Amino acid sequence: MSFLSPGAGCGLTSIVLGDICDCNVLAVDKASVLDLLRDNIASNCSSSKSSSTSGVKGSGREVKTRCFDWNTALQCTRESIRETLQWSDPGTPDSTSTTETTTTGGGDCSYHFPEMIVLSDCFYQYDAVEPVLKLLDAMAGASTFILVANELRTAFDEFLNKMRNQERQWKFEVST
Repeated sequence: MSFLSPGAGCGLTSIVLGDICDCNVLAVDKASVLDLLRDNIASNCSSSKSSSTSGVKGSGREVKTRCFDWNTALQCTRESIRETLQWSDPGTPDSTSTTETTTTGGGDCSYHFPEMIVLSDCFYQYDAVEPVLKLLDAMAGASTFILVANELRTAFDEFLNKMRNQERQWKFEVST
């Protein structure tokens, strides 16, 4: 299985997904927390070794990290978000992801989407709502499942309301 973990923070969710669930994970966060994220993944994924490309491997699965500040997502296109996250490059966790045909400005193309996007405690400010929706729009395919775990906060309520009112139909589960 392939997971995208935006706003990964200290990496707990990514470590659990990658190590215990034995799946491919791309943990994403802004530059100011990336060193901590990488250190925690390298130190806490059991029976794994650090790779020189900011990821760890264990039993054929991989936890990788990428720098992406979702506050810049509002100025980005879907394609530029995908390029920044390098999701479909060789060696990234897309070997088990779902391939779908998407329509871009230049026509149809195949793209690998993560099977699941996991957002854990990402909504504590209103500023995160629109950029996260933009990131989800770029990275979630028709069969991507979105799991959101968050403390009840007004910013989280706004996110849920906007998510439910999108033209696009999302497959998601909420845990509070």
